[in-house]
Formats: sequence, structure tokens, C-alpha cells
Amino acid sequence: MNDYNLPIYFKDKDFVEPKLPGFYLLSGSGLFLVKNFDTYRSCTKIENGPPWLKDHDEEVELKIPKIPGCIIEKIVGFFYVIYHLYQSEAIALVYFNQKDQTFKFLIPDQEVRLNIYGNNIIGSYNVNYTGMPTPKGFIRIGTIHSHADMLAFYSATDEQDSKFDDSLNIVVGNLNWKYPSFHACFMVNGKKFEINPLDIMEPYLKPKLPVPKSWINKVRIK
Repeated sequence: MNDYNLPIYFKDKDFVEPKLPGFYLLSGSGLFLVKNFDTYRSCTKIENGPPWLKDHDEEVELKIPKIPGCIIEKIVGFFYVIYHLYQSEAIALVYFNQKDQTFKFLIPDQEVRLNIYGNNIIGSYNVNYTGMPTPKGFIRIGTIHSHADMLAFYSATDEQDSKFDDSLNIVVGNLNWKYPSFHACFMVNGKKFEINPLDIMEPYLKPKLPVPKSWINKVRIK
């Protein structure tokens, strides 16, 4: 049997196994090679694809300009204030207008749970937020959230939260430093592709202050 000439079948809800000596079966569990002879039937997973196909790597390519530094500085200014008020994380949603090639960000309603010992806030490293309508003419492309005084990284919890959300995600950490740390990644199909922050945002200089009170009022404490 020449594996090069075998057909490929898709295992959907209506699939009925064909009466063939061999075929490839693409299922939700991956690609399998099915052989069915007089003396045996086998079904083995093909880890690297059929031998005649060329290799291919996973990749993601962003087709948007860099997020302007002034937008990053405004968002970091918001994070800076919330951190110094509550030692807490915070989040902003980022939108893009394809026609005008412009960005916009919004602060959603969000709730932080504070860890308090005596009369002192000792930090909060989680934030829950509610969705909001997408501005007309824009699409939501992702989020920017802070990690308070921790290093910027995309945590396992972050990955789980965005598992079903194809999105650009920027994390800002070390808000207790003069210059914070940044981390960026793109989540697609539950997989994380790390990105150099300077590839998707203009250089950051300093937080934009003061911050509108309406932004601060978006953060509820529990």
C-alpha cells in the first residue's frame, strides 16, 4: 500500500468508515492512518503528518501599526494611580479602527479584591472586569493589564482567561520602579505567541498624569 496516494477523510458527526484498505482520518484528536486488511485493522496517530508533506511552523503576524506611545503612557498612568491607591492590578481594553488605522482604549468596570493585614493593604494580584460595547468603527484587538509590583509576564491564569479569545495582550509590571517592565503576547486558538513589546508599541517614556477621576471610579474594591 502506497501511503502517498491515500485519501483523507474528515470525522464529523456523519462520518461512516469507508471500505478501503487504507486512508487518512482527520479528527478532533489529530490525524490518523487507518489500515484495514484481511488479517488486521489498525488506526495509528500520525505525529508529523503524511511523509510527502513539507514541514510548517506555527506563527502569528500582526497586521497593525504600533500602538502610539501616548496611548501606552495614558494607560500606564491609570495603572500607576490604581497601584498606588490599592497596590492592585487593573485592566484596559484596546480597540483598532482598520479604516483610519487608529487605536482607542476604554477602561471597563472592574473589581479588585484587596488583601488586608491589620490596617495595611499588602497587595492584590487579580482583577475581574465586565465587558462593554465596542465603539462604532472599531474592533477589540486585546487587553493591557498591570501586574502591580510584580514582573510583567502572561500568567497561566491569564492564558486560561483568554483561551477562547484571539487577542493581543500586553502586561505592565513593576509599577514600583521608575520604569515598568513590559510583556506582550498574542493568544490564538488557546496558544500563546510571545512578541517583543517594541514590535507592537512605540517606546514608553513616563506615565501620563493626572488621570481622569471617571477612570478611577471604574475600579471597585471588595
